[in-house]
Amino acid sequence: MGRTTEVKVKHASADEIVYTLSDGTKLRLRPLIMRIDRSLSRFNPSGEPIYQVQTGTILITEVPRRLKRKKKL
Repeated sequence: MGRTTEVKVKHASADEIVYTLSDGTKLRLRPLIMRIDRSLSRFNPSGEPIYQVQTGTILITEVPRRLKRKKKL
């Protein structure tokens, strides 16, 4: 990418994605942006700068009680 500059997020809006599995478990996924860099020297064919985005995902599970194992003391 050559030289880059970090670009801060000014506003974010992202809905979580919910999957319901056949066993009744719900998986909730939330996108997470960790860093965004804009190239200072590389551009796409439309003349827009190229961005490099470091992402992650937060995973939250909701498991039905019948699937959980009893806690060992």
